[in-house]
Amino acid sequence: MPYREPAALARYPIHSARGARLALVAGGALAVGGPLWLVAGTPVPVAAWLPGLALAALPGLAVLAAHAFSAEAHSVAGGNGEIVLYASHIVLPPPWGRRALSLPLHAVELGFTEIRGSINLIPVSNVEVLTISGNGRSRKLSSRLFDDRRALRRLALDIERVQAGQSLEPDDEAASESLQRSLGR
Repeated sequence: MPYREPAALARYPIHSARGARLALVAGGALAVGGPLWLVAGTPVPVAAWLPGLALAALPGLAVLAAHAFSAEAHSVAGGNGEIVLYASHIVLPPPWGRRALSLPLHAVELGFTEIRGSINLIPVSNVEVLTISGNGRSRKLSSRLFDDRRALRRLALDIERVQAGQSLEPDDEAASESLQRSLGR
């Protein structure tokens, strides 16, 4: 008898955040372009360039380091993927590579982090990051992976409901559409 995968309780489409690749390209351009610009514009011996080359590369290397530490939460392999919630486990697409992360729900722990960015005390961004961990493995998911920012909180609530043995509540829009159909409008 062939194996039949259990029915999914919920699916959450995700895609790599806009700008995730831009940071990588910009950091690389700064890390390489800064030293090249310095070398091209300075007619001095090579030994005198070395300290300047290191300093010219620092901004690009800083951007690349920041990208390396935050890219996992904002990326999904192939640009698009899907988080699938089953009654017994959750399947998370990897940030890179091909192997999806499958975690049993009884071992899953959730953690929320809110990152607020501001410039001169003016708020410019607000990103939530959900850490899903279990069995010694974890995956960070940014609210920027979802088309609807509320979907990240919805995912966390759905995981908690399934862990507690409760059924999932229908999505507000889906429930509204269903109600409209049943009323014949």
